[in-house]
Amino acid sequence: MSDLVIALHGTRSRQGTHAAEELRRAVAGRLPDTEVVTGFVDVHDMRLADVVAAREDCVVVPAFLTAGYHVDNDIPAALGNAGGRAVATAHLGGELVGALADRLREAGGPGDAVVLASIGSSRPESNTEVHEVARALQQVIGVPVRVGFMYAATPRVTQALSRLRSEGYLRVSVAVHALAQGRYQEILDGLGADVVAGPIGVHPTLVDLIVSRYREALGSSRLGIHRRLAMPSSTSPSPKLKLVSGSVSDATGFGVLPNSSRSRRACSSVT
Repeated sequence: MSDLVIALHGTRSRQGTHAAEELRRAVAGRLPDTEVVTGFVDVHDMRLADVVAAREDCVVVPAFLTAGYHVDNDIPAALGNAGGRAVATAHLGGELVGALADRLREAGGPGDAVVLASIGSSRPESNTEVHEVARALQQVIGVPVRVGFMYAATPRVTQALSRLRSEGYLRVSVAVHALAQGRYQEILDGLGADVVAGPIGVHPTLVDLIVSRYREALGSSRLGIHRRLAMPSSTSPSPKLKLVSGSVSDATGFGVLPNSSRSRRACSSVT
């Protein structure tokens, strides 16, 4: 059976690194007969390309929320070096809206209105996906949701907060459109919102989605070219991602931590 490689971004945050390993273990617990490892596209020295190249065959599930540079470029490059022994699924896209709502409620939200805080991208299509998630989240929680970006795009989180308050919303919460804890969390905590939720983290829906992507890839083709487009749920916007042996998508992702379960076939390359 093909190994599962969870493709993650990478972070220097200690919380993020532990979350990456926690996610790997949670997914591995659902797939006891499958070797589950992580591979990173940034920050960490041990990269996704090395993890993929060290395996006999594998399915790569990009744990990214929107389209962007890393998955459009780094993941296809990693697959290209695998000599046809690897495929990738669609990214996670907008299928984690329910998890965002759960994190808001756990933190004491949603309040009167919500800012959906995202890292931001220089790619308009990536930011469009965030706005689609915001619309879906608004349908789920029943209060206005506006997007605020931390970098690379506008409006910024502070601007979105100010606009909501100027419109008369007294208790404004922040939902974090990210998978794992990062340095951005400290920034958000200091912006004066009434509630700041945590990132999605190892939510059961995230684990379910990764397992589902993997199983569907196996069912679609036995390491041929997998061309599945992620299908949205009734409350989830369509992830505008094509796929895959070539092009998938990108966004904020988990941190970095050496895998505790090394491949029996890999001699050097898992982190």
